[in-house]
Amino acid sequence: MINERTERLGCLDADKLRNMRKGEAPNLRKGVYAGDELSVDHIIPVNLAPELGNVIANLELMLLRMNAGKKDVVGARREALAKQLNKAGLLSNAVLKAVAEHEWAPRTYSD
Repeated sequence: MINERTERLGCLDADKLRNMRKGEAPNLRKGVYAGDELSVDHIIPVNLAPELGNVIANLELMLLRMNAGKKDVVGARREALAKQLNKAGLLSNAVLKAVAEHEWAPRTYSD
């Protein structure tokens, strides 16, 4: 279902969804970032929480260029998500503790 934000930015209309099914990345058609390519990013990094690699609740759509410059820094949003995923049984106690303590190796790949 296309929500108001994606409709306003023109990134997930029928043509873009068809292209995504073929493996093409969508891009924004409207707004300040028109023409920029989008990517799917892990909110809690996979190198910290491999068990969340394919969990949709741990994914967000963002500009590719912003994703490339993003750091693996734990903020309040990531900590809150980690607690929710732990409570749901999707994140181990050990990883929840690592998120809370900000302990993990730097990124070595682009997710």
